[in-house]
Amino acid sequence: MISDGIGQAGLALKALVARAVGAAGIPPNVLTLSSLIPMALAAWNLGQGHLIAAAGWTLFGGVLDLIDGAVARMSGKTSTFGAVLDSVVDRASDTLVYVGGIYYFNAIGEPLYVTLGAVALGGAIGVSYTRARAENVIPECRVGFTERGERLALIILGLSLGRLGQAFILLAFLAWLTTVQRLLHAYRVITKIERANGNTDGIPMGLDVWGTLGRWLFLNWPRGSWQYDIVCGVILAALWFLPAI
Repeated sequence: MISDGIGQAGLALKALVARAVGAAGIPPNVLTLSSLIPMALAAWNLGQGHLIAAAGWTLFGGVLDLIDGAVARMSGKTSTFGAVLDSVVDRASDTLVYVGGIYYFNAIGEPLYVTLGAVALGGAIGVSYTRARAENVIPECRVGFTERGERLALIILGLSLGRLGQAFILLAFLAWLTTVQRLLHAYRVITKIERANGNTDGIPMGLDVWGTLGRWLFLNWPRGSWQYDIVCGVILAALWFLPAI
């Protein structure tokens, strides 16, 4: 599958970069914090109307965020605080890029895209918060297609193709769709647990609760599967063919 090949190449590159960074002795938490710098530069370039430069900085920031966990594992420096810091920095990075896009559309006089950018940012936060809150009471809540990696990829493509507005349209819909999907998933799992008098033994986890129909309903297939490739293809086609509004 297409995404499987991309994923394998990405994993090999991540391991190579992580080894090089780990050999340099850079602490994982410093690496996590440093990802804010390219994201801030992406936001600044967006505000100046330099979309290609913003795409490059967003990609660089995403790579830094991708390898910090790998560096921590390779160096044996994983920590609970590091996981918390990574989550907080992810939210800050997301905010920087979206705010840059909102500023850009405001500067060129596109109030509708300003609104869509704000809605998309709210959805991005909702996706992450819903999972974090739900997993306080259920074992797992990673349903839905629009994970952070997919959101960043859509923004980078939108910037590179000069279709950031269309990317905001898709993200405003898909991020909130994923948020609602996670709420529905949490409700169903919590209900099952309550009916079992709090006993989680035998309770299906993840999308097993919903079966095959649920996987299509939640657009949630493993990266590298043909179903995931179909979902990605439909979203890419929408990004390219959606008209300006």
